[in-house]
Amino acid sequence: MGILINMSEAIGGVAEKASRCAALVGQAQYMESEVIESVIWKNYLNYLRRWAEAHSGVEHYGWTPRCFDVWYGGKCSRTNAPMEIFIE
Repeated sequence: MGILINMSEAIGGVAEKASRCAALVGQAQYMESEVIESVIWKNYLNYLRRWAEAHSGVEHYGWTPRCFDVWYGGKCSRTNAPMEIFIE
């Protein structure tokens, strides 16, 4: 007694399942990146709120918080020095 297997159907079925799995993995990675971006954005908004509360006094006039790119990338050192004005 033998078993007859149509290899093209078997291979096609495996390929289809692999394709579906790859699509699901891609979708999960996309959803994960959306969640990560959402958390990062919420953290930035919290940073802005805390910064505004800590720098609401007149002595901080003209100071600004870091923009998102600098805050996220850390491209510059953290300074809160007021802008210098030169009057001649």
